[in-house]
Amino acid sequence: MSPNYKFIKISTIASILGISVGAVFGALLRILLGIIFGTYCEEPELYEGSWLIWKASSGDPGNVGSGTSAFCVTTSGISDQYGGALFVDLPANVLGCFLMGFLQSGKVLNIPSDVNLAFLSATSKAQKWSSLHLGLKTGFCGALTTFSSWNTQMVVMLNGSTAEHGSQGMSVLFGYGIGLQVALAAYASGMHAAMFFHRRVNKAHAMEEDMVEDQKQSAAQMMITQPSDHYKFYSGLPDFERHFLQDILDEKEVEAIRMEFPNVIEAIERWKNSTFFHRKRNFDFRKDLRDLECALICEEDIEMDRLESLIKVADQNSWDVTSLREYIEAKVDMTSTVRKQTKYFGISLAAVLLLVLFILFMIGLNSGDENDEGEKELGINQMLCISGIFAPFGALLRWKLSGLNYGTYLGDRYRWFPFGTFVANITACVIAIALQTALTNLTGEPEENFTWNKLMLKGIQGGFAGSLSTVSTFASETVGMFSALPKHGYAYIYSVGSLVASCIVSTLIYSIWLVNEDD
Repeated sequence: MSPNYKFIKISTIASILGISVGAVFGALLRILLGIIFGTYCEEPELYEGSWLIWKASSGDPGNVGSGTSAFCVTTSGISDQYGGALFVDLPANVLGCFLMGFLQSGKVLNIPSDVNLAFLSATSKAQKWSSLHLGLKTGFCGALTTFSSWNTQMVVMLNGSTAEHGSQGMSVLFGYGIGLQVALAAYASGMHAAMFFHRRVNKAHAMEEDMVEDQKQSAAQMMITQPSDHYKFYSGLPDFERHFLQDILDEKEVEAIRMEFPNVIEAIERWKNSTFFHRKRNFDFRKDLRDLECALICEEDIEMDRLESLIKVADQNSWDVTSLREYIEAKVDMTSTVRKQTKYFGISLAAVLLLVLFILFMIGLNSGDENDEGEKELGINQMLCISGIFAPFGALLRWKLSGLNYGTYLGDRYRWFPFGTFVANITACVIAIALQTALTNLTGEPEENFTWNKLMLKGIQGGFAGSLSTVSTFASETVGMFSALPKHGYAYIYSVGSLVASCIVSTLIYSIWLVNEDD
């Protein structure tokens, strides 16, 4: 029991560290994109002297954003600028959803490959680095996109109490619609980009896909219901075995494995040579060969009598089953070695990065010029540091809640429903709108300046609540429902239902708790 406990504990630590690092970078990038694409253009005085915005000497003083690194594309919906439907976090959501689609596995992309990151080479060690996958998808993409901040801006605009143009119902409607459609489109674009790179960096996969497509077309033209090709006899095998046994594997990939794990290549070569004749000529024996390989390599469930008969066929035809078993054992050892290497390297790297980030945050919290009274002036740098500190906690809670997805908590009828993501997004929306209400209700503090009260509220709102919610996973789940269950309306129920539920709950909280200055 102790080895299993140790393995689970180390894997969990690696996952926590990976998600935490990814969440910090994702949340900070989201806030930076919000500033650069919109917030700065509304209140440039708040970012004077900040390293986030550089100014060119040729900028037009009368044109906000001219001659700077800012792009005036989005608005907060409460200033005198129109266009709140293009909400502040729209650029971050688009980028995060695209990256989420780009980081998908071969299984999700519905391509004949078992790679975890389709855009990378199948032989890359990063394919076995599970904490990296979690850090990129759950941590970085999940925190880069935000459901709560998007919803909060829509609710504030709908209420209109603090907006220059009052209630903006039509802009809110378009804001929800644009946000949803663009997120789904960005995710789909990322998936297609991943498939494009997959073919470029995995030549064997591309060759195999082309071969299968040609065989299907030939079979259709000849009205053959069962094609004479031999690809179908390998379709159940993992990528490496499938390509190696069909002689379509890139020789560089073989040599890369041979250099580090020669016993793996030697064993499968002996097996391949002993079965070469029957792979090419005898249809019946090729079927037995395929069943034997799937039974041993893939550990498919097979009746004992059938397995014994396959072993007899192997003995009669001099198939080197001993070498096949040696290959399976060597591959297990190779996989374990690579995973240990990536696991411990991932833990070390993530721990160092977190330590460095924490030190930088502590320095950032105490940075700033002194005012006339000798006190440190607070600004956007402190808000970024606070957001970065709280971001991992939101992402880790979302990761924990994801265990509730597709369960039987609501009964078998609703197993399609990603309950965990829904709870994470709704909870984050409640927290974000409550903090927004508190920010609006703050009295006795200068509106144009940063204070520790405002910084803490904004930091928790953007860091914790922003990372607890996610649009990238939300888009991934919605697209998955469209693909897996096209005849049902589940994707519409989940996506539109999440938006409607979050809007109603948040509007009630904001309307009830908001202090009316006229009272």
